[in-house]
Amino acid sequence: MRFVIDFCGIACVFFTYFIVLFVDATFIYIGLEGEVSEGDLWSIIHLILMQFIVIMIIWSHLKCMLTDPGLLPLNYGN
Repeated sequence: MRFVIDFCGIACVFFTYFIVLFVDATFIYIGLEGEVSEGDLWSIIHLILMQFIVIMIIWSHLKCMLTDPGLLPLNYGN
């Protein structure tokens, strides 16, 4: 596990997830407000696609944050 506890990193994590979840909520409540409840097929497809993208954003950020993604050696390219 590569998670390092520091104030700036934790603040950035909360800020990142706030932005992602705010955009998701805005898309759902403002962009698809009435169409999903009416059963519009394209709105439901857009909703499913947006939720998939949000899950992938959070999953990839957690994977990068909590594992060792790999580092280049210092003498790489010399």
